[in-house]
Amino acid sequence: MQNRKLIASSIGIATVFLVLISFLTSSGGPSGFFVPQNKTKCQDVQEAYSELQPFEKEQCVTVPFTETRCDNKTLVYSKDQKCYWSGSPLSTLNSECTITNLDNYGGNFVVNVGLITKENNTGEEQSAYIYPQSSYTFKYSSQVDIGACFCDEKTIPTEELCKENFNTKQECYNITSFRNVTSYKTIQKCD
Repeated sequence: MQNRKLIASSIGIATVFLVLISFLTSSGGPSGFFVPQNKTKCQDVQEAYSELQPFEKEQCVTVPFTETRCDNKTLVYSKDQKCYWSGSPLSTLNSECTITNLDNYGGNFVVNVGLITKENNTGEEQSAYIYPQSSYTFKYSSQVDIGACFCDEKTIPTEELCKENFNTKQECYNITSFRNVTSYKTIQKCD
């Protein structure tokens, strides 16, 4: 009888053990054991992040420069004209035209010098380089009965006067810069 009690109690324990094992394997988990199910709550949220974005901007700088301006100026001069008879008898009419260069620069002067007669005008174009503060006399003579003299300036030399002006100007160009920009992305956050 004691054996029966022992067998009965062994069977009872084994039965309880089997029921427990079958219960655990039937509630399922990957290992066959009961794994409690966590119910997690997930939701989409916006998360801020920063990034550098390039952009173009205009940058201007002040730049010095030299500008040369040149002007042509007629040389300063004076003219003295003489008209006189010479020879024996007085039959030669003389036209003299004296140009005095009063300037600080020399140059090539061109004049028409001649005579006005009752028949026509007679004369010639003459040229001479006249140094600064110097004079030159242009002459023309001819035998005539009656007449007058002329002296016309055809070309008066010029001097080039140049002046340097110092100035500034703005020069602009585009440069690439970067700025921080806050953007948002959607992520899933779970409790």
